[in-house]
Amino acid sequence: MISNQGAYAKGKTTLRALWLAHERFVALLAEQGVRLDGCHYSWGHPDGTAAHFSGPALDRKPGPYKIFVAAARLDLDLGRSWMVGDRETDVECARAAGVRPILIGNEPDTRPDGLICASGLTQAAEVILRAP
Repeated sequence: MISNQGAYAKGKTTLRALWLAHERFVALLAEQGVRLDGCHYSWGHPDGTAAHFSGPALDRKPGPYKIFVAAARLDLDLGRSWMVGDRETDVECARAAGVRPILIGNEPDTRPDGLICASGLTQAAEVILRAP
């Protein structure tokens, strides 16, 4: 899992609150039998106000840095990997890393540029499981 989480950088919450939200997220997934092999967060934001968490950052999407870190740690084949996200920055990140993107939160479709759109995570998973 790769996620931009700039709320601390913007002064909207604490790092502790973000970590507790992460732990709850992982616990909820575990209750459904899902285990993540890795979680990669970017805590900063270009327009943030918190020292050391503001301004440009290498690890923030749409840059592919976090994908490359995950690929190295998990020995992933990026050409056979997918990134499911709900923002165009997720699509840009996936394409920059050579990963196949799926954009969720839209009507199921394939856009003229080849981007697969899905209504939610279940449908995205079905697309991935059917793919060659």
